[in-house]
Amino acid sequence: MRALLKFTLIYLLISLLPNSVAYGFEFAGWYSSGWPQGKLGDYSYGVITTGGAARMSWGFGDKSSAEPFFFTEFSYIDFGVETGYKIPLNVATDFYLMMFRSGVSLGKRSGYFRPRCDFFGGLSYYSALSRISSRYQTSNPVNLLSEYNGMTWHAGIGAGMKILIWNRLPSSAEHLLDEVFFDVRVDYTKGGYTEYLNWRSVSDVAGTIVFDNLQADIDLYQLSFGLSFVF
Repeated sequence: MRALLKFTLIYLLISLLPNSVAYGFEFAGWYSSGWPQGKLGDYSYGVITTGGAARMSWGFGDKSSAEPFFFTEFSYIDFGVETGYKIPLNVATDFYLMMFRSGVSLGKRSGYFRPRCDFFGGLSYYSALSRISSRYQTSNPVNLLSEYNGMTWHAGIGAGMKILIWNRLPSSAEHLLDEVFFDVRVDYTKGGYTEYLNWRSVSDVAGTIVFDNLQADIDLYQLSFGLSFVF
């Protein structure tokens, strides 16, 4: 009886929704470069990051006049390997971020161009793997591994422009793909702290290796290029 009642309620909800609610999906992917700011920019002297992102968007309204409104996204940001030398030790750290976010996109149709503004927030996973090792052959070689990872929050704002490069003919009967866009975007992301080994603090004190960790809030600009597919 309960199952029948649930089915009836779902059916009524779908039946009462206006036809304009039915909307296709948009899938987008980008290659990204980023510029870390603040203390995060101390990592490897502010080296430009690389990464990528994938997004699924959906919205309400007629596809001919409305842009996707909601989106969920996954992105990966690689800060590369930071290396340093503190007598008589070598230090290397590999650091990256993975971000899971949702948000809203306010877009406008204007011919072949689709400008938009994004507002987003979500969770970030950070991971930093470090190795401290002897620079020279010694009777007591040093080989220490340390790993720091965790979850934190992030939020941000972005602006983008989609440029139409292909669309289906209006006379097409059955179709899957409606439009393809070249997509460029700029994002600014702010978030909670991350942690990694500060190689500048590493030292050998009477045979004991001492060092400190650096806690840096997420503070990052990103420029991304990619393609968007509207179904």
